[in-house]
Amino acid sequence: AGWRGTVARYLTTLVAGAALCVSLAKFDAAMDRDLLISADTKAAMFTPTLSNSGETLPYGMGWFVQEDEGKQLVWHYGWETAYSSLFLKVPEQNLSFILLANSDGASSPFSLGGGDVLNSPFAALFLDLFADPKAAPAPISAQRDVAQTFEETACPFAIPPDVVEGEDVVCGHVIVPEDHANTTGPQIRLAVVVVKDNSDEHQPDPLLLLSGGPGERVVANAPMLVPFLESIYPCRDLILFDQRGVGLSEPSLECPEFLNAQFKILDETDDAVAATIVHEATNACADRLVDEGHNLSVYNTTQNAADVEAIRRALGYELVNLYGASYGSLLAQAVMRDHPEKIRSVVLTSVLPLEKSLFVDASATTAQAILRLLDTCAADVACNAAYPDLQTRLFDVIDRLNAEPVPVTVTNPLDGESYDALLTGETVRANLVTFLYTT
Repeated sequence: AGWRGTVARYLTTLVAGAALCVSLAKFDAAMDRDLLISADTKAAMFTPTLSNSGETLPYGMGWFVQEDEGKQLVWHYGWETAYSSLFLKVPEQNLSFILLANSDGASSPFSLGGGDVLNSPFAALFLDLFADPKAAPAPISAQRDVAQTFEETACPFAIPPDVVEGEDVVCGHVIVPEDHANTTGPQIRLAVVVVKDNSDEHQPDPLLLLSGGPGERVVANAPMLVPFLESIYPCRDLILFDQRGVGLSEPSLECPEFLNAQFKILDETDDAVAATIVHEATNACADRLVDEGHNLSVYNTTQNAADVEAIRRALGYELVNLYGASYGSLLAQAVMRDHPEKIRSVVLTSVLPLEKSLFVDASATTAQAILRLLDTCAADVACNAAYPDLQTRLFDVIDRLNAEPVPVTVTNPLDGESYDALLTGETVRANLVTFLYTT
């Protein structure tokens, strides 16, 4: 009763969904290791059956079965008015995809009963990103013995009057292999800024910032970041860089198709239509970048970690201190795993552990954060007086806006262009989560 009944309307679905996802992931791992059924039984389950007339059907024993580009796909789905699910496996690559949604939009619009999982944009995107044999990160070892190059250039931002370019701040590019496992292949250029410490107490090991996102632009924003970071790197140099494919690094793999799709769906009321628009835009961007000659499979965390080690070597530092926030915390852990010898210390904030999935765990953790906020306010005399019955009021607003979204106009601060949009309850919830994340 009380607040728990209210929570059940909104957040329990998310928590239960995340918990079910974790349980399904454990079930999936146990099935892969033949702990639940024998390998022979599993093989029979994944074998298409025959109709009475001898026709091969797209169904085994409890699983849909089909081929895609030489790979076997086994999967199942389900949906009701307010729920939908998809469970897809690529056995030969030990890949699994589990999708749960608190609407019917993850399954019902895509006619999956016909036996073709590729009708689902979610499944298609998963297969494009992970089941492509070229998509797996290559093991990286050869780069350790290859000399790295730093080319100094003019800084791409206004230099403060009391700062001497070339002495107090140095800008340039570190040249690295596009694929660190293929040192004779194409090269890319990582934009780097070094803020020099010239104090008498100077320490030789710099602080190297690992930005979040992934995709945050750092180098162009260096003048704003440096004052913010000053207190955490006393008497040390500060190294900032744009990760591969980002910002002023070359190539910069910008994706205007995806951004334009986000603007396009601002006033879209059908979640399935919105998902399709974003999926098609993402594929269009990827296709364009591949046509331009970019090897997208090497723009990943493993290669990013090798870039960090390459930057250290190119700049001539014996040891570095890492500071990673959000995705940067994940990258820092990858550097610690792959290149631990030259790390003096590591600071992690807004941590995403390597063994956790943002997509699986975030719904549960964000729900818990909202509940903690509401409980804290209710227990605080001043907050409860200012916002009485905050929980009910918040959830009622979310309910009302989801049922009847309010038309609004939003303006892009970068170019001043305005767009029609819908303010929904989900928008309110998502913005609250954002504010909780940044405070």
